[in-house]
Amino acid sequence: MKLDRPEIDKNRNRPQLSSRILATLMCIASLISSPPLLSEELSIGPGSAVDAQGVRHHWSNHGGKNPPWIDDAIKKVAPQYPYEARSRHQTGSGLFRITLNLSTGSVMKATVIKSTGFPANPQWASRVLDHAAGSALVQWRWKPGKWKEIDLPITFTIDRPPLHPPGATPIPPRPMTGLHLTPM
Repeated sequence: MKLDRPEIDKNRNRPQLSSRILATLMCIASLISSPPLLSEELSIGPGSAVDAQGVRHHWSNHGGKNPPWIDDAIKKVAPQYPYEARSRHQTGSGLFRITLNLSTGSVMKATVIKSTGFPANPQWASRVLDHAAGSALVQWRWKPGKWKEIDLPITFTIDRPPLHPPGATPIPPRPMTGLHLTPM
């Protein structure tokens, strides 16, 4: 007895196969063009810098004191903590690569290496804390002729209750009764 097999339409699966191949190639291309994995850089310390001669220096090699690239900064601007992030108690740490103009010491580009992790809006690609850090970092300046590239960690923390919106009257805290803590 001979069973009849239905003919397989070879062209039916071609669009799916083409889409998969294209997606795979795009992933490979993004991996090739992306910066090296962070595990090696982050294990050495929280930041590093490349000097004018192209030598990379690591934060951990400076024994607890400020590394020279921090001391060579002639203008530092702290990031603004966006109200939206503070009101949601969003905190995070990121790592940012700053590319400098060697002759002027000004920042040409600030790139996110490791995101702080909070999106401004799920529909947008930008991240609110990353954007705040990048906006501050592009205003920094260094002594000319010393550094080409600097990797800086930025951490957003909340040490006090979030600020009230403009025009709001804060409610004074109620005094605590029955419990008093005394420092030792």
